[in-house]
Amino acid sequence: MKKIIGIILLSIILGGGCERDSSPTGPSSGTNPTGPSGTAVVKDQTDVIRIGYHSPSLINGQVGEVFVRTNVLQKNGLKGEVNGFSDETSMLESMEKGNLDLMVVSDFKAMVSLGNGFDGLIVGTLGTIGRNGLIVSADSTVKEIKDLANKKIGVEFNSSGHRDLLTWLQRDGLTPGGNVILIDTKGAAQITALQNKLVDAIVLTDPELEKYYRLGYQIRADDRNYSVVLLKRDYWQKNPQATRNVVLALKETLFFISRNQNKGPVNNWFAAASAIQSDLIWACSATNHHYNSNKEINEFDITLTDAYLQKLQNSANFVQSQKIGTPPDLSKVIEPALKQVVTQLQVPLPYQPESVQIIVK
Repeated sequence: MKKIIGIILLSIILGGGCERDSSPTGPSSGTNPTGPSGTAVVKDQTDVIRIGYHSPSLINGQVGEVFVRTNVLQKNGLKGEVNGFSDETSMLESMEKGNLDLMVVSDFKAMVSLGNGFDGLIVGTLGTIGRNGLIVSADSTVKEIKDLANKKIGVEFNSSGHRDLLTWLQRDGLTPGGNVILIDTKGAAQITALQNKLVDAIVLTDPELEKYYRLGYQIRADDRNYSVVLLKRDYWQKNPQATRNVVLALKETLFFISRNQNKGPVNNWFAAASAIQSDLIWACSATNHHYNSNKEINEFDITLTDAYLQKLQNSANFVQSQKIGTPPDLSKVIEPALKQVVTQLQVPLPYQPESVQIIVK
């Protein structure tokens, strides 16, 4: 069920992300995406952008809370209508129906949406949002993946955990339906199946993975999930300046989170929204290289790296192999001009962290 936090932010153009001059960036069509040295020039008006985020998701949920509770959007010339969703499927449906312009979503769900025909663009990544892991009970004889031959594994089918499990099994020469059996299990039924020895291993996702590891269960393989910033293609085409301002707001948001997590307000906001224990939030979010960082503002980079693109390609291949949808052609959902913006855009220095202020307690 969708939780709507709709928030209308008043315009306060402070020049965040702008060169302090009035030189134009080129035609209004946005064919020249940046000003001098890759910096943006904010228009003297606000642009509406409708944003969706998965409220229980590590990092993505924290980013959404900062959008809602601070002035980070308005200081970058944006009027944000921000919506939190309790599940990613509802958020994808809302975006595909035209109710959202941008969403922060898992890499797997982004590929599913693009594979089902959504006409969107990948802006960048906010980094890892936790892990998938294969766990066994403390007394299990399974010490490595190959020990699962002729055994049963519980996993939610057509999920990111299913994607990673197939990779782990293939790497050690195991074939689902051949020398290993996969059983579709979801939610609380997974750990129950393992405890009752109905299966020999299960695949969990953080924070559940971390929770049960702390209770003595053993991790035999793991891999990371990543955040994707997904934008409607026509929003970029019609609002290139607003898109640039979104990139700046994302950089400032990551900076704000890095300085205000753990005992700061961000984890408290997210804990209240997600009902996840604060210590688990910190431990699982710390897998994100932005989260617990002392980096300077322009070191918070959301650029798509080659390694990250390979992760996206793996998800696209999985979408095809499981017949979830048509695998998206990454070359068609990564716009070169937009990628250039993300790569080159810089927040002007000296940066004033206090300019991002809490407006909703």
